[in-house]
Amino acid sequence: MLLMGCNANTDTSENVEEETEEAVSAAEAEFDEERNEMRNNLQEWGNKIDQRIEHMEAEMENASAEAEADMEEELAELRDERAQINQSLEDLENATEEEWQEFKKGTNELLADIERGWENMEAEMEEEVNEM
Repeated sequence: MLLMGCNANTDTSENVEEETEEAVSAAEAEFDEERNEMRNNLQEWGNKIDQRIEHMEAEMENASAEAEADMEEELAELRDERAQINQSLEDLENATEEEWQEFKKGTNELLADIERGWENMEAEMEEEVNEM
C-alpha cells in the first residue's frame, strides 16, 4: 500500500511538473507573439516616417526659402522620430520577459507621441493653408 501512495505522489508531482512546463511554454509563446507584433508595428511606423521624409525632401525642391526652413525643422523632427524607432527596434531584440511590460509601455507611449505630433503638424499645415 505504501508503494501505491508513492506512485500517487509521483504521478501528482509529474503532473505538476508537466503543467508547469506547459504554462512556461505558453508564456514564452505569448511573449514571442507580442514581441513579433511590436516588431511589425515599429517597422510599419519606421516605413511611414521614411515615406514622410522622402515626400518632404521632394517638396523642398520647389519650396520657397521660408517654407524650406519650416520643412527643415519638420525633417529634423522626423529624423529624430526615426532614430527613436530604430533604438526601440534594437531594444526590442534585447528585451527580456522580465523587462517586457516596461518596454512595451514605453514604446506604446513613444508611438502615441509620434502620432499626436503628426496630427498636430497636419492641423497646423491645414490652418496655414486656410489662412492663405
